[in-house]
Amino acid sequence: MVQIQRLRLSGFKSFVDKTELDIGDGLNGIVGPNGCGKSNLVEALRWVMGENRAKNMRSGDMEDVIFAGTSARPARSIAEVTLTLDNADGTAPHPFGGAAQIEVTRRIERDKGSKYLVNGKEVRARDVQMLFADALTGAHSPALVSQGRVTQLIQAKPSERRQMLEESAGVASLYTRRHEAELRLKAAEENLSKLDLVINELGNRANSLRNQAKSATRYRELSESIRKLESLLAWQDWGSTRDKLKKEETRHTDTDAQLREAMLKTSELTRAAAEAAEAVEGLRIGDAEARAALQLLRQALEQLEREANHRRTEHNDIIRQMSEAEADLRLATEQRDALADRASVIAADLDKISSEDAENPTGLGDLERDYAQAQEAVRFAENDVLAHQDKIRKAKSEREQAQVAATRAEAEAKRLAARLADIEAQYAAAMVQGTEEQELATLVTAIEDYKAKRAEAEGTLADKQAAFDAARDGVNAARDALQTLQQDKGGKQRELKSLTDLIARLSQGFEGSYILALDIPAEYAVAVSAAAGEAALRAEEGQWGQAAEGFAASDWPQGVTPLASVIEAPAALQAFVSSVAIVDAEKAASLQAQLKRGQVLVSKEGQIWRWDGLSVSRSADSESRIFTLRAQIKECEAALAAIDPAIASAQETLNIKNTERDTLQAACATLQQQVREYAGQLQSAERKTEQLQKVVNDRVVKRSLLEGQRDQAREAAKGAEDAMVAASAAYAVFENTDAEAQLANDLRAAEEILTERRARRDGLSGQIEAIKAAALQAKQLLERLRNEAKRTDEQIARVKAQAESLTSRLEALSARKETLDPQIAQDEAGTARDAILTRITDAEAKAAEASDGFAVADAKAKSLAQELKKSEEEGIGLRERRAVIAATIQALQGEQERIANDIQERFSCSPSMLENAVMSEWAEAIPSQSKARSERDFLNRERDDMGPVNLRAEVELEEATTEQTRLETEKADLTAAIERLREGIAVLNGEARERLVKTFEQVNAHFQRLFQRLFGGGEAHLKLIDSEDPLDAGLEIFAQPPGKALQSLSLLSGGEQTLTAISMIFAMFLANPAPVCVLDEVDAPLDDANVDRVCTLLEEMSASCSTRFLIISHHRMTMARMHRLYGVTMAERGISQLVSVNLAAQGDLLAHIKAA
Repeated sequence: MVQIQRLRLSGFKSFVDKTELDIGDGLNGIVGPNGCGKSNLVEALRWVMGENRAKNMRSGDMEDVIFAGTSARPARSIAEVTLTLDNADGTAPHPFGGAAQIEVTRRIERDKGSKYLVNGKEVRARDVQMLFADALTGAHSPALVSQGRVTQLIQAKPSERRQMLEESAGVASLYTRRHEAELRLKAAEENLSKLDLVINELGNRANSLRNQAKSATRYRELSESIRKLESLLAWQDWGSTRDKLKKEETRHTDTDAQLREAMLKTSELTRAAAEAAEAVEGLRIGDAEARAALQLLRQALEQLEREANHRRTEHNDIIRQMSEAEADLRLATEQRDALADRASVIAADLDKISSEDAENPTGLGDLERDYAQAQEAVRFAENDVLAHQDKIRKAKSEREQAQVAATRAEAEAKRLAARLADIEAQYAAAMVQGTEEQELATLVTAIEDYKAKRAEAEGTLADKQAAFDAARDGVNAARDALQTLQQDKGGKQRELKSLTDLIARLSQGFEGSYILALDIPAEYAVAVSAAAGEAALRAEEGQWGQAAEGFAASDWPQGVTPLASVIEAPAALQAFVSSVAIVDAEKAASLQAQLKRGQVLVSKEGQIWRWDGLSVSRSADSESRIFTLRAQIKECEAALAAIDPAIASAQETLNIKNTERDTLQAACATLQQQVREYAGQLQSAERKTEQLQKVVNDRVVKRSLLEGQRDQAREAAKGAEDAMVAASAAYAVFENTDAEAQLANDLRAAEEILTERRARRDGLSGQIEAIKAAALQAKQLLERLRNEAKRTDEQIARVKAQAESLTSRLEALSARKETLDPQIAQDEAGTARDAILTRITDAEAKAAEASDGFAVADAKAKSLAQELKKSEEEGIGLRERRAVIAATIQALQGEQERIANDIQERFSCSPSMLENAVMSEWAEAIPSQSKARSERDFLNRERDDMGPVNLRAEVELEEATTEQTRLETEKADLTAAIERLREGIAVLNGEARERLVKTFEQVNAHFQRLFQRLFGGGEAHLKLIDSEDPLDAGLEIFAQPPGKALQSLSLLSGGEQTLTAISMIFAMFLANPAPVCVLDEVDAPLDDANVDRVCTLLEEMSASCSTRFLIISHHRMTMARMHRLYGVTMAERGISQLVSVNLAAQGDLLAHIKAA
């Protein structure tokens, strides 16, 4: 077995300096005060073994294990721990078995993560974990018992205890390998699923590509026909544009001549119009001057009338204002007299009121002094009343407190007596034995039954679910097949319609053609069409009648196929059909000499060899195209006839698959409901079992608690009775009421005195207020009279000023009236107005004469201007026409250039070259431009109706088929790999199960022996519960200390639980001894006797196996039993240091000294 020799630390937590811990044979103890870093050594051991959870290292992050620094030491950036292993016996797992010594190092650097080294070579963390797992140890080994591990074992669930048993059995490495295999299996299954999807997609793509290949062929044919028509249309467009350009150039020349004539006429009219405009301008000036003089006279007359009206209006306003001013003057005089009378009355009232009486009333000072003395007497009386009230309240409060205390003491005594009676009743009820144990046993049987039923239902559900998945896949496949057939049918129908429309269009003009009556296979269409053209040629030459009787099959040379043998022709065409034979082009030249008169050989490509030695080659024409299209139509009709039964069959298959899927889905739903019901019943039974178990456990605890509560309640009830007696005696002292009556009489006397003093104070206060009110009223009246006298004087002054202003205004108005009177008299005479009217009459006559002359000249000028405008408009029209023609010529030239460029770009030739090509391609007959465009548009629509066409369909089809074959091979390989992985996982599970069962038996035997050893008797055993499969079961501990009943671990006392857990830990260790066993303060909850038993057991185990023990303890007895002792100190704050003492060697030395 691999032995652990040495632990070396540097920069790990508090061990900042390089520290070495030699782990020798036997018992190695570690001591030191709390917080000095002892547990850091255990964590370093776990860390170097591959611990990857920071929480288990008491850290928030894995970088927290690096020394963080102190006030005297800087922080480190690297932490390193090295563990030295002795592999002298070569038992280390591959690939480390060949090394006599193994050094495992783990180094962590800030912001860079951890790195593992084995003998200086970098390895994975999993390699280190597997190394220690194969050596029956590791970061989570049950032999590494850290602080709180015993408590965790006590509080752990059965499933968690099973995990500890698995660690002891050494199946951790198997689980690791199984986990890796499961990950690979999951990845392989996902890859297989993806591969199936890809293969299905490739199959669908291949089917689609086959259809696309057919479309691509048709697309190319259409494109070639469209190219031919577009070249024709391009040539026709170029010729049409050329003709239009010549026509427009002729129009431009004619328009230019007309424009020159119009410009000459416009020049003559412009000169005449200028002369007429000059004469009109002179007459316009004379007319304007006459009109201006007349307007000035009229304005003078209007100004004279406005001034006369203004003077009359002003005279009337002055008369009205003088009347108003006289009335206002009379009113101001009356107001001034009234205000003078009011001022006299106010002066008399002011003489009656004295200012001294308003400011200082008589007798007010004596009353205020008497009021102050009365107020002081009231205050003294109020204080006396308050003092008596305080005495009464204090006495009443003391009596009430005593009464409350007595009442509370009595209530407390009654409450405690009732509580004692209740506890006595609860204790009596708890001592009665319940029926929960029988119910618990019944529920355990029911749980097993529910588990069996659920397992059976789950198995059936798995089978049904698999069948449902297969049925669902069948439905999807049937639906895809149906959709494919429906798509094929739609494509064939569209293809048939296109072919039918194309035949109808191509058949126009051939309605009476005898050749179209034949039913010709597609492969012979070109040959028959070429032969029919030759027959027509012979008919023109008058040679048709020579072959009217036709030829028999024996009349033909060997190696040819008579046309009559491959097609059926009506009687009218028998002569034609019997005179034609199909031949291979390679043989035709040698067979041509053997032909009889009237016989014709034709190849499938359309080349003709006649009996007379003529050999010509004919290209495919419309008739051969019709024959080909007819064959394609037959193929489409045959395909459509075959598709309909296939669609009906696919629909029926889909319906059957849907029914099967729905039936299986309903069955799966029913089974799922049963599984849920069984699971619910099982959960309910388990929950009730836990409740009953808790009731049984609680009853035992409750009896013990009630017994203690009963004793406490008895003592509390007796104390309450004593307190009640004392409180009643205290309250009896306050039952005498004489003192209270005396206090009440004193209070009433003091209140009477207070009432008298308040009455006298209030009377004085009323007198003072009355005097002050009278003085205030006098003062206010005096002030009001003074203000009114001031306002009256101001009003008198204002009225005097107003009267003076009105007198001045009357004088000014009278003077202005005297000035206006003579002017108004002159206006009424009218002498100036008559003179202006006479001048206006003369001016109107002169203006009429000037206006007539101007009108005649202006009419002549306007007539010339209209003729000039008309001439200019004609010139403008001709210029615009010439510009339009020029723009048209330019546009046609641009169009001609664009067409030429387009021809060059699209057909890589000039228009003349394109003309030669068109003439050669359309030698027989050139269709009109509209017909060619119509046919081109029809073919374009047909090509557009095809939608997107994949022209690489044939290449892609071949690639998809090759890829599908390759993927099928990969799928077979992947399926075989998945089977191998499943077999490997099953083998690992079997081996893990075998190891776990074997280890369980060993641990159970060791546990029973160790339990009796530590307890000095009793019985204990382990049991796998909750599942028949050991890999899923839980581990429960049952113990029966001496003198007690058998019960589970959770029901034992604290010390018993600790000893039982230690027995369990040591039992797991003895089943598969690890190279090292670490015990971190496991003896803390034990007394001296039990510590001695544990230490004795450790000595025996260290002597019987090669395991090395590392024990951390504070107990002096444990320290004394160690073979070597290490001390951890913290002389420098935050820095741990290690010192060692070999107690075994020191003991041998002392024994030698004593012997000497």
